[in-house]
Amino acid sequence: IVVSGLSYDDSRNIFYVYVRENGVWSEQAQLTNNGLSRHDYSRSAVAISGNTIVVGMGHDGNGSAFVYERMNGRWKEQAKLVARGGAPTGKFGYSVDICGETIVVGAVLVSGNTSSSGDAYVFRREDGVWNQEARLEPIDGFSHDRFGRSVSVSGDIAVVGAYLDSGSAKYAGAAHVYRRIDGEWNEEVKLRASDGDSYDHFGYSVSVAGGLIAVGARVDEYNGRSSGSAYVYRLAGGEWVEQAKLLARDGDEDDEFGVSVGVSGDTAVVGAWRDEEMSYYGGAAYFYDLGVPPVAV
Repeated sequence: IVVSGLSYDDSRNIFYVYVRENGVWSEQAQLTNNGLSRHDYSRSAVAISGNTIVVGMGHDGNGSAFVYERMNGRWKEQAKLVARGGAPTGKFGYSVDICGETIVVGAVLVSGNTSSSGDAYVFRREDGVWNQEARLEPIDGFSHDRFGRSVSVSGDIAVVGAYLDSGSAKYAGAAHVYRRIDGEWNEEVKLRASDGDSYDHFGYSVSVAGGLIAVGARVDEYNGRSSGSAYVYRLAGGEWVEQAKLLARDGDEDDEFGVSVGVSGDTAVVGAWRDEEMSYYGGAAYFYDLGVPPVAV
C-alpha cells in the first residue's frame, strides 16, 4: 500500500491511498478531514504500516496527528494524537513514522532542553487505543537544532534527525538513535557524518529498518558542488558503524540529494527533488544495493 500527496482544491484536502493487486496499482480510498484547513495541510507528513496510516499536521494549531485504520477494505479515522507535556506552537506532526503498534511524531519547535530545540513523541497502541509512551529529547539539545525535523522507527529503535545541530560545525546536523528496553526509551548514540562540515544539514531525513540506518545531508558539498549526500550505518557488535556514503553519480549544484531517504533490507533509496536531468526541478530518486543483508536488532 502507498499513500500519495495532497490535492489543494477549494473544497477538499485529500490523501490518496493506492493498493497493488496482481501487480496493478489502483486507488482504494481518499482520506479527508473536513475539520482542517488548507493551511493545516501545508506542512503534512504521512506514514503507513500494514492496515494503519498516520498523517501528521504540523500547522493544525499546536499540531496533531491523525490515525486511520483499514477494516473490511474501508479506511476510517481511528484516533487523533496530541502531545502531552509539550510547549505550544511546537509544530507537533511535522514528521511522523509508524512501525506496527508504535508511532513516532516529531515536533520541531517544542522548547525542550533549550529554546526551540525540538522534541519527538512515541505512541503505542494497546487494545486498540493509542497512548503516549515517551517524550524523546536530545541529551545535548541546543536552541534551533530542529530536532524532530525527521523521524523513523523500526521495532524498538527510533531515529530522530536534528539537521541544524551545530555540535561539530555550524548547522552540520546530527541524528539521534533511541532504543526501547522494557518500555523505556533511552538515547543510544548520536550520529554525525565522519566528514561532516558546516551547513551539510545531516539529519534532514532519516530512515531505519532492522540493523540499517540511512541519514540524508541535503546540501553536503562534494567536488565543489553542494549537491547533497546520504550516509548508511550498520549495527555491528552492538554499535552503529558508518558503512557507506552515498552520492549521485551525476550530482549537480542544489540537487538536494538526500532531502529524503529510505532503507529496507539491503536497498536504500535517496530523493533529489531539485534534480534537473529531465526538466526544471523535475526531481529524481536513486536506488542503491547496499550488499548487506538485514540483521536482527
